Amino acid sequence: MVKTYKELYDYAYEPLAHLNMADLEARELVALAARLCGAQEDADSVRKKRSSNAPDAAYDTLTQLLEKRLSGMPLAYLLGEWDFYGITLRVTPAVLIPRSDTEDVVEYAIGEIEKRGAKRILDLCCGSGCIGIAVLDSCEDTTVCFGDIEEDALAITRENVEYYKLQDRAEVRELDALDEPPADLGQFDMIITNPPYISSDEMAVLDVEVAAFEPSTALYGGYDGLNFYRTISAWWKDAVVPGGMIVAECGATQAHEVAQLFEKNGWIEVEIGHDLAEHERYVRAVRPVD
Repeated sequence: MVKTYKELYDYAYEPLAHLNMADLEARELVALAARLCGAQEDADSVRKKRSSNAPDAAYDTLTQLLEKRLSGMPLAYLLGEWDFYGITLRVTPAVLIPRSDTEDVVEYAIGEIEKRGAKRILDLCCGSGCIGIAVLDSCEDTTVCFGDIEEDALAITRENVEYYKLQDRAEVRELDALDEPPADLGQFDMIITNPPYISSDEMAVLDVEVAAFEPSTALYGGYDGLNFYRTISAWWKDAVVPGGMIVAECGATQAHEVAQLFEKNGWIEVEIGHDLAEHERYVRAVRPVD
């Protein structure tokens, strides 16, 4: 059934109209349907080609995509990619979708890397590798070790590292943030981490797009959401050079408890940072110089 791009857009927009970015989502899904049928389209070209005919099978393909989207599957997983800090990353249901809150954490960390002249960085609980790849893209003199416990997540990180041809500055390896760092890991000038921090109560009321589709192992941080901060603050200090820093993203209501854990475990210069929405979004701390 041959349809113009305008007809496909209208068909997609109507059931998506309740979403915050319905226009963009409709254009993205139409473009994806066209690409799956052999055309080279993106969300912008869909708007420009309104009166042009889409590929013959695009209507049926779009119908299937809409069914998935309306079931709650996030747009990012349908597209297989998502933008983060000016770069486009491969994403699948094996990893969390990078969020704008984390961009604010990265912005702060990059500023500290440049100010301190930090060279060796650890992206702990790396998921898609979004944090570390943003660092490598912005800080030419750095190397990044990407660590995660999930092999499926590490596979996505490797894809992203290879896509941007960063292999000579990147190491990707299995690391368990709930265990002590392995002896051969060495030390880092900075650890940046966005660990699982959703509590049991919060897990029970997550939106369906998150609960049903994003990996629970990358979300659940224990009954109070603080399990990873307990181990990282206690066991990973030795993985930071004396005078080095950790920057840890946290939930909007957790920052003070996370800061207390770092202080309890001997870190100094512990401070709380805010995202652009003025939520307390991360804790930074420094390992004392012995």
